[in-house]
Amino acid sequence: MKYLNVRILTPEKQVYQGNVQEVTCTTPDGEISILPNHMPLLSLLEDGVVILKEDREDRFFSAGTGFIETDGKEVRILISRAYGQQEIDEEEIQRVRERAQKLLEQYPEKKLRAEAFTMLKRATIDSRILKKLKVRRR
Repeated sequence: MKYLNVRILTPEKQVYQGNVQEVTCTTPDGEISILPNHMPLLSLLEDGVVILKEDREDRFFSAGTGFIETDGKEVRILISRAYGQQEIDEEEIQRVRERAQKLLEQYPEKKLRAEAFTMLKRATIDSRILKKLKVRRR
């Protein structure tokens, strides 16, 4: 079986490095999946979920904006933020949602509203990952 060597990097650290069978992520045009021997690609990434398919299990990351690049053998994902599935906390998601709702209610400034919408989007992404993990555990 062929594998892709994958590295996920944020400005702070390397979040992941390993061999996987498939990478799925969110681009401005929708989700894409990369398999071994994929044609060379450089694409923008949007906030979303990065899924790494390993031998027996999928690994989920809550990911920020950035870039993905592949030559069909290696995949480099350079993103603003990334949290592994084990780092996502349901209580923290709820706190972020509440804080964002307060920002939307109290401040009409465009910049703060945009920040609140970003917070809500990221909380929704994290919730999607938790739901996938709960389904998988059943």
